[in-house]
Amino acid sequence: MAQYIEQVQALANRADVKAANDYIDRNHEGILREWIAITEINAPSGREQTRAEIHRKPLRRYHLDDVHYDSAGNLVAVRKAAAAAR
Repeated sequence: MAQYIEQVQALANRADVKAANDYIDRNHEGILREWIAITEINAPSGREQTRAEIHRKPLRRYHLDDVHYDSAGNLVAVRKAAAAAR
């Protein structure tokens, strides 16, 4: 168990993870408003495409390698790795 705690602490202390957490802290209210707006879109099981569409356009702007719907109707975005995992 101690091994996992050390790994979590090492991850939490990485500069990029700290920067991501700081961003979330600074933008908490806006993120929360966005999540609420997304969850208010009617999207019953099997008919989630209306909700998924809100994500498709920003994903394309991020220049991901592939943004598409799979055969089950799930929105899938693929980003090829730029470098080996740390």
